[in-house]
Amino acid sequence: MYKRWFVQLYLLMLIISGCAVQNSLEYREIRYDIDLTKYNNRGLYLTTGDYSGEYVPIALVQSYCQSGLISADATHPRFEDDTYRSQPKSQLRTCKIEQLLDDIVEDAENKGANGIILLKIETDITINNGLEQEIIKITGLAIDRQK
Repeated sequence: MYKRWFVQLYLLMLIISGCAVQNSLEYREIRYDIDLTKYNNRGLYLTTGDYSGEYVPIALVQSYCQSGLISADATHPRFEDDTYRSQPKSQLRTCKIEQLLDDIVEDAENKGANGIILLKIETDITINNGLEQEIIKITGLAIDRQK
């Protein structure tokens, strides 16, 4: 009786230990190089600092992304490309700083802003169910620079 119980307990422990996630401390370097000239060429002023001239604050702008799985029946317009639709199963979508920056620039310009100051880009990586998820958040103050 005890032998059978011990064997069942051993098998259960073996199954559970096989599902354990090993979190290791990996060395990692991540560099971001964001070319702001495409915005400057359009007349939009972008800075992580303040603006020394006169301006009217228009809006606080923010864009947030968390990488993860997108199901094959997703209806978000960003996922309408043929490459994505041809995938039969869920697909891992990653965050791109440039896309998030484009989003807040578009929001700011649609509100009549010609600058974004106090631009802040935050990145983080979390572990969720044993998988790494990248999180990116971009915030700023959309302004109308007075000429």
